[in-house]
Amino acid sequence: FYMGTGTRLLMISILPVTFIVLGIFFTALFPDKYKEKMIKEGTIAALPGISGVKIVKIGAVNLAYRVMGQGSLLILASGARMNMHHWDPDLLKQLSKHFEVLIFDYPGVGYSEYQQMPYNAKQLAIYIEQMINALKIKPVAIVGYSMGGMVAQAFVRNFSKKIKALILISTCASGSQPEKYKNLKQDYAGANR
Repeated sequence: FYMGTGTRLLMISILPVTFIVLGIFFTALFPDKYKEKMIKEGTIAALPGISGVKIVKIGAVNLAYRVMGQGSLLILASGARMNMHHWDPDLLKQLSKHFEVLIFDYPGVGYSEYQQMPYNAKQLAIYIEQMINALKIKPVAIVGYSMGGMVAQAFVRNFSKKIKALILISTCASGSQPEKYKNLKQDYAGANR
């Protein structure tokens, strides 16, 4: 198959450069519009019965959260740098039939403000505990996904009296020495499962 010099120049140089320039142009002009559309019209925000974004003040940080459903409280701890709008809407719909579901943004993510702090599982677990205290919530169940599973494990290790159940999804034992966590049942003996 023969391509003339003009066609070859168009296919190899001009079109790719044009698409790259257009991509940069649209990214520079419309990121806020796209983000706003995803949050307002996105599947999470459009779920029937979900609250608007609420803020709870914890020290110098404002943590954003939403709730939906009725029943025992179930807190969903998301993965690294995920905001509350990343949860699967079908999962939230099903859970909210049986539980009051609370989704939230970690400090510095989504609607929550950032504070200089060590960004690790233990510190994030402390924020969850402070959120629970500020909202005057009784013992809860926590679902931890990915990094949120490590945060949930840190929560259980440090605040076992405040938790009724722990559900871990696609995560691992937190810490740099996972062999220390082989006997998680013993570590969580104080928690009511």
